[in-house]
Amino acid sequence: MSELRTNRIVPRDGLPSGSSGGIIQVKNLEFETIFSSSHSGSQLVDVTGFNLNITPTRSDSKILVTVQVAGGLNDNVGYNFKFDVVRTPSGGSSTTIGVPSAGTHAMTGGYNLYDSNSSVPYIFGMGKTFFDSPATTSSVNYKVRVGHSHSSSGAVVYVNRRGSSSDWRSISTLTLMEVSG
Repeated sequence: MSELRTNRIVPRDGLPSGSSGGIIQVKNLEFETIFSSSHSGSQLVDVTGFNLNITPTRSDSKILVTVQVAGGLNDNVGYNFKFDVVRTPSGGSSTTIGVPSAGTHAMTGGYNLYDSNSSVPYIFGMGKTFFDSPATTSSVNYKVRVGHSHSSSGAVVYVNRRGSSSDWRSISTLTLMEVSG
């Protein structure tokens, strides 16, 4: 089961006009659900339930995004685990955030599994923290997507468990902090 926490650090109208740097609100999701996808191709897929909404109180606010993903794969020779974060404002279009502006395989984070001496896939935790500028006071959804680099079928990507055994588990987290601009 996943747990959502919301905290307000200051009253909604508690920051004076023109002030900056204060934390206005915090949202946190502790995501425990086991997710898997056996899709072929190297595209990223939405992790069901691994997303949060936040409604910025100011259009010049920044959102500090911290994501921690516990990921696994069914094979540790030749597959790469990767993830990214997608921002979708209410009524707007989706944008991948926290990725480099160029690169064939641009992603928020990932790792290689090339341990040729072992046939047991591992579970790894990866994290990234970055600022986003949604420039709105409407609700904004942040979701996590995961994938692998194997272009043909056979690769299975997991969140919150190791590839070879569901007994090896972890949790993933997504934290959003509205910071005054």
